[in-house]
Amino acid sequence: MLTMSKYVALKSLFYSLPPIVQRNIGWRLKAIQFPLNRLKHRQYSNVYDSLNSIDKRDWIFGRVKEITFYAQNNNNFYREFYKKKGFDARSLHSYEDLNKIPIVTKEILRNAGEKWNPRSSKGSHGNTGGTSGNPLGFSFDKEQMVKEHLFIDKVWGRLKCSHRNTRLMFRGLSHLGKKAWHYHPASDAFLINTYLPFGEMKADLLRLFAKEKIEFLHGYPSAIYQFAKFSLLAVNEDLRVAVRRNIRGVLYGSEYPAPLYRNTVFEAFNVPSISWYGHSEMVLLAAEQEKHYEYYPYQAYGWCEAVGMADVRTHLVGTNYENRLSPFIRYDTGDVIEPVSIVDGILESFRIQEGRLGEFIFDANNHPVSLTALIFGRHHNVFETADFIQISQDKPGKATLYVTSLNADYSLAADSFDFTNVNISFNVKFRDNPYKTNLGKIPLLIPPGLSSFD
Repeated sequence: MLTMSKYVALKSLFYSLPPIVQRNIGWRLKAIQFPLNRLKHRQYSNVYDSLNSIDKRDWIFGRVKEITFYAQNNNNFYREFYKKKGFDARSLHSYEDLNKIPIVTKEILRNAGEKWNPRSSKGSHGNTGGTSGNPLGFSFDKEQMVKEHLFIDKVWGRLKCSHRNTRLMFRGLSHLGKKAWHYHPASDAFLINTYLPFGEMKADLLRLFAKEKIEFLHGYPSAIYQFAKFSLLAVNEDLRVAVRRNIRGVLYGSEYPAPLYRNTVFEAFNVPSISWYGHSEMVLLAAEQEKHYEYYPYQAYGWCEAVGMADVRTHLVGTNYENRLSPFIRYDTGDVIEPVSIVDGILESFRIQEGRLGEFIFDANNHPVSLTALIFGRHHNVFETADFIQISQDKPGKATLYVTSLNADYSLAADSFDFTNVNISFNVKFRDNPYKTNLGKIPLLIPPGLSSFD
């Protein structure tokens, strides 16, 4: 019997092996883990893809009805919430009836607390992160991770990337101190230290690219963009050449890859890229196909809807078919989208119209202003020398712009921005380094009250 102490000892032994040995063993171990769950979700995906649109509606209906019945009968929150809303899962008889199911939001689920997510729940625990507000804690079982890995493999496969290909990952999964990188077995990738300046890591990175055949860059678009900007400096041509020697593509995850970021990375490395939409809750997953910024949801992963809301905008709403520990049923993701294709009531593709609803500030009239549109939807001369623009706001009508330049060029002025017809007074501050979250993201919106950052 494998006791906890033996498991810890085996894990320590595995982590002590050279990276090349860990890689050759690790991906094979993942491939044979939970074979029944893996087979089930592969079959779900294959069956769904083989159906016509009418049969796809019936397939989705059966899965959503099943989890809704379960939640109403076994989850204290949904039992009370549905009763209060006058909804009964027994009224579901067709795909069209699914619109009767009340929509929930992150705030509703957070306020429900243990009624929705009992602390006694078995399985693993996660949260949505706190970069745009209070995090939402939830539980999930091993099946969710198996499904996640299976569908992410499908996404990467569009660039002919598999776990056999070596990746350099730009994510803050662990703090590395002064180390430039290390091999991260759980991610099966070389993890770059997103907290160190690239200038301090250049020699180590050159050795890494000389030693390892790194074929894909993977991670936060903002971090990969920062790396690309650094490599485009004339003094770093040797690093850019080293990267381009084996690089085959870029995998953008966890953030919206703004065109400025994406174009700069392409200029530096001249390889194709793919972006996908997903989130910690593991409710929805969608990926680009032929066109950048047009996302095709995997409906076999989770039910993906485009729903018109009271704010006269279309929100992305999702349902996880299997998570019984913390059910997400018609969950408003907080993203405003533009549906591109809907066939027989099923959302086939969409564009993210404004990004996360949390990424906005308020003008003097208390009207929301999208940061994606404000920063990347206008021509700002400041981007000729600046690398990052970030914003914080403590009260409507006033905001602070933080400008970061890797060239340390501070000959920028407030009139380098185009904020015509925006009823907000901006204060400009210059910084040597952008604000980063604990995980290494470089968000557009900086949470208010970070005096230590100022």
